[in-house]
Amino acid sequence: MAYSAMQMAEAFITAGELGDALDALSTHLEANPSDEAARRLRAAVRLRLDDKAEHQASLADLDALTALDADDHVQRSIVLQRLGDWAGAHTSMEQARVLKPDDERILERYLTTLEMSGKRDAARALVSTLPKMWRWQQIAGDLARSADDLQAAAEHYSAALEHLEQKMDTTHDAFGANLKAVLVLKRDSVTQDA
Repeated sequence: MAYSAMQMAEAFITAGELGDALDALSTHLEANPSDEAARRLRAAVRLRLDDKAEHQASLADLDALTALDADDHVQRSIVLQRLGDWAGAHTSMEQARVLKPDDERILERYLTTLEMSGKRDAARALVSTLPKMWRWQQIAGDLARSADDLQAAAEHYSAALEHLEQKMDTTHDAFGANLKAVLVLKRDSVTQDA
Protein backbone atom coordinates (compact mmCIF):
# COMPACT_ATOMS: atom_id res chain seq x y z
CA MET A 1 0.00 0.00 0.00
CA ALA A 2 1.41 3.37 -1.03
CA TYR A 3 1.32 6.18 1.49
CA SER A 4 0.44 9.74 0.56
CA ALA A 5 2.99 12.52 1.01
CA MET A 6 0.95 13.83 3.95
CA GLN A 7 0.91 10.43 5.64
CA MET A 8 4.67 10.19 5.12
CA ALA A 9 5.12 13.71 6.54
CA GLU A 10 3.13 12.86 9.65
CA ALA A 11 5.10 9.64 10.16
CA PHE A 12 8.40 11.53 9.76
CA ILE A 13 7.27 14.18 12.26
CA THR A 14 6.32 11.48 14.76
CA ALA A 15 9.74 9.87 14.29
CA GLY A 16 11.48 13.23 14.66
CA GLU A 17 12.83 13.14 11.11
CA LEU A 18 12.04 16.78 10.37
CA GLY A 19 14.12 17.07 7.19
CA ASP A 20 12.27 14.14 5.64
CA ALA A 21 8.95 15.56 6.88
CA LEU A 22 9.79 18.87 5.23
CA ASP A 23 10.55 17.10 1.93
CA ALA A 24 7.25 15.18 2.08
CA LEU A 25 5.28 18.34 2.89
CA SER A 26 6.95 20.23 0.05
CA THR A 27 6.10 17.39 -2.35
CA HIS A 28 2.48 17.48 -1.16
CA LEU A 29 2.28 21.26 -1.52
CA GLU A 30 3.70 21.16 -5.05
CA ALA A 31 0.72 18.99 -6.02
CA ASN A 32 -1.74 20.78 -3.69
CA PRO A 33 -0.66 24.43 -3.37
CA SER A 34 -3.98 25.51 -1.83
CA ASP A 35 -3.77 23.04 1.11
CA GLU A 36 -3.44 25.56 3.92
CA ALA A 37 -3.34 22.90 6.66
CA ALA A 38 -0.26 21.40 5.00
CA ARG A 39 1.26 24.87 4.61
CA ARG A 40 0.70 25.54 8.33
CA LEU A 41 2.29 22.20 9.18
CA ARG A 42 5.28 22.93 6.95
CA ALA A 43 5.69 26.33 8.61
CA ALA A 44 5.67 24.61 12.02
CA VAL A 45 8.26 22.04 10.91
CA ARG A 46 10.48 24.77 9.50
CA LEU A 47 10.23 26.66 12.77
CA ARG A 48 11.53 23.62 14.67
CA LEU A 49 14.67 23.47 12.53
CA ASP A 50 17.67 25.40 13.81
CA ASP A 51 18.25 27.31 10.58
CA LYS A 52 17.64 30.98 9.82
CA ALA A 53 16.78 30.26 6.18
CA GLU A 54 14.14 27.76 7.29
CA HIS A 55 12.73 30.34 9.72
CA GLN A 56 12.46 32.80 6.83
CA ALA A 57 10.73 30.08 4.79
CA SER A 58 8.37 29.43 7.72
CA LEU A 59 7.45 33.10 7.71
CA ALA A 60 6.85 32.95 3.94
CA ASP A 61 4.55 29.93 4.42
CA LEU A 62 2.54 31.79 7.06
CA ASP A 63 2.36 34.93 4.91
CA ALA A 64 1.03 32.82 2.02
CA LEU A 65 -2.08 31.81 3.97
CA THR A 66 -5.31 33.43 2.83
CA ALA A 67 -6.30 34.40 6.38
CA LEU A 68 -4.27 34.07 9.55
CA ASP A 69 -6.00 32.85 12.70
CA ALA A 70 -4.79 33.65 16.23
CA ASP A 71 -2.52 30.59 16.34
CA ASP A 72 -0.94 31.61 13.03
CA HIS A 73 -0.15 35.03 14.49
CA VAL A 74 1.39 33.38 17.56
CA GLN A 75 3.54 31.17 15.35
CA ARG A 76 4.46 34.17 13.21
CA SER A 77 5.50 35.97 16.40
CA ILE A 78 7.74 33.07 17.42
CA VAL A 79 9.37 33.00 13.97
CA LEU A 80 10.01 36.75 14.09
CA GLN A 81 11.45 36.41 17.59
CA ARG A 82 13.86 33.72 16.38
CA LEU A 83 14.86 36.07 13.57
CA GLY A 84 15.59 38.78 16.15
CA ASP A 85 12.63 41.00 15.24
CA TRP A 86 10.98 41.66 18.62
CA ALA A 87 8.95 44.60 17.29
CA GLY A 88 7.49 42.39 14.56
CA ALA A 89 6.91 39.60 17.09
CA HIS A 90 4.96 42.05 19.22
CA THR A 91 2.89 43.27 16.27
CA SER A 92 1.91 39.67 15.50
CA MET A 93 0.86 39.18 19.12
CA GLU A 94 -1.27 42.33 18.95
CA GLN A 95 -3.10 40.75 16.02
CA ALA A 96 -3.49 37.46 17.90
CA ARG A 97 -5.00 39.34 20.86
CA VAL A 98 -7.54 41.03 18.58
CA LEU A 99 -8.71 37.59 17.45
CA LYS A 100 -8.63 35.96 20.92
CA PRO A 101 -8.66 38.71 23.55
CA ASP A 102 -9.48 36.33 26.44
CA ASP A 103 -6.83 33.70 25.69
CA GLU A 104 -4.40 33.68 28.64
CA ARG A 105 -1.65 31.94 26.65
CA ILE A 106 -1.79 34.72 24.06
CA LEU A 107 -1.90 37.39 26.77
CA GLU A 108 1.18 35.94 28.47
CA ARG A 109 3.17 35.92 25.23
CA TYR A 110 1.89 39.41 24.44
CA LEU A 111 3.29 40.64 27.78
CA THR A 112 6.63 39.01 26.93
CA THR A 113 6.79 40.67 23.51
CA LEU A 114 5.85 44.01 25.05
CA GLU A 115 8.78 43.76 27.43
CA MET A 116 11.25 42.43 24.87
CA SER A 117 10.33 45.10 22.33
CA GLY A 118 11.25 47.77 24.88
CA LYS A 119 7.76 48.55 26.17
CA ARG A 120 8.31 47.43 29.77
CA ASP A 121 6.18 50.23 31.24
CA ALA A 122 3.25 49.25 29.02
CA ALA A 123 3.67 45.62 30.10
CA ARG A 124 3.67 46.63 33.76
CA ALA A 125 0.59 48.82 33.25
CA LEU A 126 -1.28 45.99 31.52
CA VAL A 127 -0.37 43.33 34.09
CA SER A 128 -1.56 45.65 36.86
CA THR A 129 -5.08 45.47 35.37
CA LEU A 130 -5.20 41.67 35.40
CA PRO A 131 -6.75 39.51 38.13
CA LYS A 132 -4.50 39.10 41.17
CA MET A 133 -3.83 35.42 40.53
CA TRP A 134 -0.40 33.85 41.05
CA ARG A 135 0.49 33.65 37.35
CA TRP A 136 -0.03 37.36 36.67
CA GLN A 137 1.53 38.32 40.00
CA GLN A 138 4.66 36.33 39.12
CA ILE A 139 4.89 38.11 35.77
CA ALA A 140 4.30 41.46 37.51
CA GLY A 141 7.14 40.57 39.88
CA ASP A 142 9.44 39.65 37.01
CA LEU A 143 8.64 42.93 35.23
CA ALA A 144 9.23 44.93 38.41
CA ARG A 145 12.52 43.14 39.00
CA SER A 146 13.73 43.83 35.47
CA ALA A 147 12.86 47.52 36.06
CA ASP A 148 14.92 47.42 39.33
CA ASP A 149 11.77 48.06 41.37
CA LEU A 150 12.72 45.44 43.94
CA GLN A 151 10.13 46.42 46.55
CA ALA A 152 7.29 46.02 44.04
CA ALA A 153 8.82 42.75 42.82
CA ALA A 154 8.86 41.37 46.38
CA GLU A 155 5.23 42.44 46.89
CA HIS A 156 4.13 40.77 43.66
CA TYR A 157 6.01 37.55 44.46
CA SER A 158 4.47 37.50 47.95
CA ALA A 159 0.99 38.02 46.47
CA ALA A 160 1.68 35.22 43.97
CA LEU A 161 2.73 32.90 46.80
CA GLU A 162 -0.39 33.75 48.80
CA HIS A 163 -2.69 33.06 45.86
CA LEU A 164 -0.82 29.88 44.95
CA GLU A 165 -1.19 28.55 48.49
CA GLN A 166 -4.93 29.20 48.32
CA LYS A 167 -5.38 27.49 44.95
CA MET A 168 -2.93 24.57 45.02
CA ASP A 169 -1.60 21.95 47.38
CA THR A 170 1.99 23.16 47.61
CA THR A 171 2.95 20.50 50.14
CA HIS A 172 1.96 17.22 48.50
CA ASP A 173 1.58 18.18 44.84
CA ALA A 174 4.96 18.24 43.07
CA PHE A 175 3.88 20.85 40.51
CA GLY A 176 2.54 23.19 43.18
CA ALA A 177 5.58 22.62 45.38
CA ASN A 178 7.90 23.46 42.49
CA LEU A 179 6.00 26.66 41.68
CA LYS A 180 6.15 27.67 45.32
CA ALA A 181 9.90 27.01 45.48
CA VAL A 182 10.51 29.14 42.38
CA LEU A 183 8.44 32.01 43.79
CA VAL A 184 10.17 31.82 47.18
CA LEU A 185 13.58 31.95 45.47
CA LYS A 186 12.53 34.92 43.36
CA ARG A 187 11.09 36.77 46.36
CA ASP A 188 14.16 36.04 48.49
CA SER A 189 16.54 37.18 45.76
CA VAL A 190 14.85 40.59 45.43
CA THR A 191 14.54 41.07 49.22
CA GLN A 192 18.24 40.33 49.67
CA ASP A 193 19.16 42.75 46.88
CA ALA A 194 16.91 45.54 48.20
